Amino acid sequence: MVFQNILRLLLIVLFPAAESCGQYQYSCYNIPQSAIDVLRDSGIFDRDPGYPSGARKKLAAAKNWMVQLQHVNQEEIRALDPDLLVVDYADDGGEAAEWKGEKLRSLMEREGGGERLVIAYLSIGEAENYRFYWRDWFEPGNPEWLDKENPDWAGNFKVKFWRSGWREIIFGSKGSYLDRIIENGFDGVYLDMVDAYDYWIIKGDKNAREEMKEFVKEISAYAKEKKSGFIVIPQNALMLLLEPDYVAAADGVGAEDVYYYKGKPRTDCYPYEGVNYLRVAKKAGLAVLLIEYLESDCAVSEFFSAASNEGFIPYSATKNLDSPGTIYR
Repeated sequence: MVFQNILRLLLIVLFPAAESCGQYQYSCYNIPQSAIDVLRDSGIFDRDPGYPSGARKKLAAAKNWMVQLQHVNQEEIRALDPDLLVVDYADDGGEAAEWKGEKLRSLMEREGGGERLVIAYLSIGEAENYRFYWRDWFEPGNPEWLDKENPDWAGNFKVKFWRSGWREIIFGSKGSYLDRIIENGFDGVYLDMVDAYDYWIIKGDKNAREEMKEFVKEISAYAKEKKSGFIVIPQNALMLLLEPDYVAAADGVGAEDVYYYKGKPRTDCYPYEGVNYLRVAKKAGLAVLLIEYLESDCAVSEFFSAASNEGFIPYSATKNLDSPGTIYR
């Protein structure tokens, strides 16, 4: 017991954040200086904050944010009053419940006047069987771009995102997903499952990461051509933040589970490594939006403190994103 107490005191001295919730610091992988030099030489760190078309400037004005993909209540949103709100493009994910017109305006309008940014969620690395594009005859292998169901998320299926059939569903064709989002009046798009390339790399496709990078770039270029100032925020896939052309295509970056995993402090290198990637993003002018799925007030407080000290914008969410979480103030 004496030894345990001495060890605990030593940890508190060496890692002061560990005292209340067990948050530790790590000495793990460092981004090579050569990678930073590539970004610097590209001029990405010297971009005007108005680039491109004022999208980053609009996003930089947001001091807090929240994500709620189901059961969104306009009165709750009005009371919580986030600067930036991410919702599904449709309240139940289907075509009949799209946010558009006066319904979408009700989410944008703020109690004291002015408007908040409302961004639409869009999964580009998996297909979802409750979406408008899904057909009863779909099954893995048919269409040819559809792969196995995600064992962790029923109804979500891996896709060969580089295939033209999937890309036409996402953008560029009549009634495509992104075109609906733009036409309905959203301020931007929050791209999920960008890191789906990991699945394909494991299956032997060494080009999957590059193919996803190009996909995001094409989505961004198309959207910004269609609507000036349209905001593009990819989530996760932090290694792509070392690619200048990828960073140039984004206005912000979202990241989940940087400090915690399943509500508990991470005991691997990801907090250290993830923060290093996100520091690069912030230096390049991207807004950094973090999500943790926490229940403990102590953990929320420490998360908010750690993230805000880095200049990141934190949000503590419910795991299913179906009710309001805790907004940073």
